[in-house]
Amino acid sequence: MAPWMRALLRVVLTVGGFDAAFVVADLVTEGHFPSGRAILIVSIVFVAVVAVAVIPSYRKMPRKRPWIHYQFTIAQVALPMFAAPWLGSMTGVVTPASCWPGSLSRGAGHEEVRGRVSSSLLLVHAHPDDESIGTGATMAKYAAEGARVTLVTCTLGENGEIIPPDLRHFLPDELGEYRIGELEAACAALGVTDHRFLGGAGHYRDSGMMGVEENEDPRCFWRASLDEAASLLAAVIDEVEPTAIVTYDANGFYGHPDHIQAHRVAWRARELSGSPARFYATALPASAAAQASRLPADSWFEPWTESEATVPDDQVTTTIDGSRYLEAKLAAMTAHATQITVDGEFWALSNNRGQRALGTEYFIQLAGPPGPAPSADLFG
Repeated sequence: MAPWMRALLRVVLTVGGFDAAFVVADLVTEGHFPSGRAILIVSIVFVAVVAVAVIPSYRKMPRKRPWIHYQFTIAQVALPMFAAPWLGSMTGVVTPASCWPGSLSRGAGHEEVRGRVSSSLLLVHAHPDDESIGTGATMAKYAAEGARVTLVTCTLGENGEIIPPDLRHFLPDELGEYRIGELEAACAALGVTDHRFLGGAGHYRDSGMMGVEENEDPRCFWRASLDEAASLLAAVIDEVEPTAIVTYDANGFYGHPDHIQAHRVAWRARELSGSPARFYATALPASAAAQASRLPADSWFEPWTESEATVPDDQVTTTIDGSRYLEAKLAAMTAHATQITVDGEFWALSNNRGQRALGTEYFIQLAGPPGPAPSADLFG
């Protein structure tokens, strides 16, 4: 074999060594498992090089200590194999193995994002704007950190009270259509790209507050078949394989029929899918409510004095510090202009009762693998 050809094969062997090393790096640092395709590619490279470069010249090797003849070749393979995993983990680069289509399999509840494996968060909310008010900072935080964040909204919020005077001419169906756009803008502000309406936009109708005539509408979410709605959500759970599911408690946080139904549907969907995901309800501890209710002396909002939605502080199991993402949360709330008035860090619904937007959000774990308590991570 010509010297230049043998030199070229040494280069191929070195590259093959680095590729194999990066597969090892992924195994060690990311918890991936190589598929048959990845193993096959690496095996072919090495078998071919060994067959062409080593075996034909075996008879020409010195009979005494023959491996000395190939010390350099061995070093070419060994050095990258040992060095690359640590080099890759220190630099944070995306490895060649990660770039091979289908070369790495995904574990349950995980996906490959920016060369990293991240967990999956599923949020089930009743109406557009609920996601931003109660979980906006949490959604923005996990999305920014590379987690898969999926939002399922159960209704279009057709019966919401409209704040801007120039939009009060909207009929319920017109308002619902308009709020689709508001929700899209809010999700963009939060960095969330995976949003669905349960069963499709308008499949379930806003039920209105408890006790109003809209509760009797057979199209409303409150009247929906529990198993039918849960089956629709279970399909989403099967698809995104959430590590954690967030919705409301059995009272719907404050007694709204659609919030109560969202809890029931999410709970039943988790059962139908057999998901092991941690199941959380949003919460507002009394101490945080007291902080949020303090308005500046010059505020034009009325004081917020409602306390029926609060819980004792010691019931909270998980506290998410999303203060770095408060601006994103405020931008998302501002996008829901038909329902929310935002003034600086303060906001109000159509009742004009103001409160401070919180960058820290609170949850109570209701089911799933137990984690540390208190916890600062929905994924345990």
